[in-house]
Amino acid sequence: MTDKGPTEVERDSSGGVDPAEGRDAAVTKTESVEVEHEAAGVVGPVGVGTLEAVVRGRRTVRKFNGKPLDKRTVLELLEAASWAPFHSREEPWRFILFCGDGRKKFAEAMVATLNKETKAEWGEWFEDQFCRLIPAHLLVVIPADPRQKVWEDAFAAASALIQNFQLLAWERRIGVVWKTNEYNWDPRFHRAVGVKPEERIVGTLHIGYFDRVPRAGKRMPIDQLLTCFEE
Repeated sequence: MTDKGPTEVERDSSGGVDPAEGRDAAVTKTESVEVEHEAAGVVGPVGVGTLEAVVRGRRTVRKFNGKPLDKRTVLELLEAASWAPFHSREEPWRFILFCGDGRKKFAEAMVATLNKETKAEWGEWFEDQFCRLIPAHLLVVIPADPRQKVWEDAFAAASALIQNFQLLAWERRIGVVWKTNEYNWDPRFHRAVGVKPEERIVGTLHIGYFDRVPRAGKRMPIDQLLTCFEE
């Protein structure tokens, strides 16, 4: 996205770091298309390569160029991403996709959750972003099971699927931002888009093509985050 409204708090799916700040990531060389890094002027690879290169190279993309995204492409990404591990006998997730003219339904449902002042100031901007610049919005939905273990298993599995989706999309030079904004929990939004009372949204994925690769967020040295018992 080009700007952020006051209620549209954007979160990097790797843990809340804005990838517009920080160092450039070191990425293994691959046979790929080179794309200019935003703000840095550094050229880095995006495209088919080793798994490590794709994992290290992936960025959260918030600025889309409006190029149409075919529904079939989203389904192909979901089909591959659905091979994420899960603990139950059946997949715990389902999906709601908004593309084409269907994006207006998503935009209207989201804007309807804003307070009067925010809606007056930002409502049209959000609708423009969601209906013109971002070609697809995907909700990842799981059951709201009262049993903590079952709920956490489903949430973890859906999160793994989302990361699979992001990596697979990145390999095709398609950007994704994983959002967890307030409307994901709003009953008005749920009713408008068909989320059932016994379901919860793990995340909203905004999906589309982009021109510039954002900078990498900072990462702590892994040995500072590791507790290891060797004796």
